[in-house]
Amino acid sequence: MKDGSANAGIVKSKTETDIEMVMPGGNKINIKTSDIDAMQQLKKSMMPEGLYKSFSKQDMANLLDYLGAMKKK
Repeated sequence: MKDGSANAGIVKSKTETDIEMVMPGGNKINIKTSDIDAMQQLKKSMMPEGLYKSFSKQDMANLLDYLGAMKKK
């Protein structure tokens, strides 16, 4: 950002004047493109490494079922 700050999130929509981002945790923010100095795509996931280690076997099975269903749509 031109003010020296940085944001990391998923770009939900983009126009010539505005960008809507979804931040970790689900909060949405709108940023004026005129306030942006540079944008770059992250080379790795924003998900914390090893997060899966805290999942129970049932939680992992539920996640895999959900992801499998998303792929079929």
